[in-house]
Amino acid sequence: MPCYKRFAVAGASGTVGTHFLHAFERSPHGYDVTILTRKTGGNELFAHEWKKRGAKVHEVDYENEADLVRALNGIDVLISTVGAPGFHLQVPLVKAAKKAGVKLYVNSHWGSPLTAADLPELAALDELRNAPLRAAEEVGLPWVEFRTGSFPECCFPIPLFGLADLKHRRATIYGDGNAQNSWTTQADVARYVLHILRHISPQDIKNRRFNIQGDLKSWNEIVKLYEKKYPGSAVEEVYRPLAELEDKAENGQGVEAFHSSLMLAMVTGKAKHNQETLDNKEFPEWHPMGVVDVL
Repeated sequence: MPCYKRFAVAGASGTVGTHFLHAFERSPHGYDVTILTRKTGGNELFAHEWKKRGAKVHEVDYENEADLVRALNGIDVLISTVGAPGFHLQVPLVKAAKKAGVKLYVNSHWGSPLTAADLPELAALDELRNAPLRAAEEVGLPWVEFRTGSFPECCFPIPLFGLADLKHRRATIYGDGNAQNSWTTQADVARYVLHILRHISPQDIKNRRFNIQGDLKSWNEIVKLYEKKYPGSAVEEVYRPLAELEDKAENGQGVEAFHSSLMLAMVTGKAKHNQETLDNKEFPEWHPMGVVDVL
């Protein structure tokens, strides 16, 4: 019998959140999920569509604790899938969740295992991502977090990552292209998380970080997979020096500088999971997709 039965998703209209809703929809254990959407600025069409499909929808004011407590009343697990612009909303969510009797909080830290210790540019982001965990411990609300590796379906279309032009049989590779990176699709992440929440005891979940990985591939390996999947002329591989990324990371502005720093970490192997600490074994029947499946 599942330990947790009633779920709420914050940030459900984003790409990660939508994959969770689809995973709930396909779950053989039933479908009891509440979507939290903002009273002002929320995605009304999205909420209306999922309400027709069986989800409950609560419009909330994130600055009104009583509002949040009412929406979370009776919920077992609060899953946060908010993106970076909404990270600051997670602390009030955690405090309201505790008052509402929520049993577990799932923090929004979907992505690579990189932290500010690996990449100083992540310091401010890390502070926002870790604040709700500190708040949860202060109020006595168990939490769990999932470090998933990079999302290939999100990374590959970004020009800086060098693979956006594969359909024209061209790839730009920084460094020698041999450093491997951890990849997991968002659909597989949602499926893994729901399995953990349904089948692992609360004692084994409490205040724990799960490290999961769908695939482990380098840029060179990805190009070879593409050539095998789509036979034709060889992909033109343009190798660029790491110094170019270092320059963009140091002297660029805004998103370009951040993406360059992140890319530099990925192509030098810093964003790869420690293969000895993976938690894939907690879901033996997981069988996640590989990078080749999203090419």
